[in-house]
Amino acid sequence: MTTAPDNGSRTRWTEINAKLGELPFTQGRQAYDIPDSIPDTATEILVYAHVSTGNANPRSEQHYRIWVEPQNGQSSAFMLLVNAYDQPAWSYNSDNVWLPLPRDRHLFAELDEGKTIGGNYRGGLRIIGYR
Repeated sequence: MTTAPDNGSRTRWTEINAKLGELPFTQGRQAYDIPDSIPDTATEILVYAHVSTGNANPRSEQHYRIWVEPQNGQSSAFMLLVNAYDQPAWSYNSDNVWLPLPRDRHLFAELDEGKTIGGNYRGGLRIIGYR
């Protein structure tokens, strides 16, 4: 692990590569355990969400909602938009977002809208840092 500055505007953060699992490819909520390698003293986690599609059929758009439920009862979330094209080409969609470290140590993901994409489709979640 290394410690990196965050543009000097926030506290320093620690890099980590904690693979949580695949994103759900059909409608429904998926829960992921936040690993013990992230200390309870951390206040935020840097979540990396990614999806790649190839030769999808039909052309479509999906929205993933990714969130935590912090101790104050309010959800903190972000949306990952996935575009897939019906041609022999690959499309890549990803985002990095800081979320509060929840007391229950769970991260959630849900396919919010859209049809299931056919063809080659894969994606997942990782935690790549904490502070």
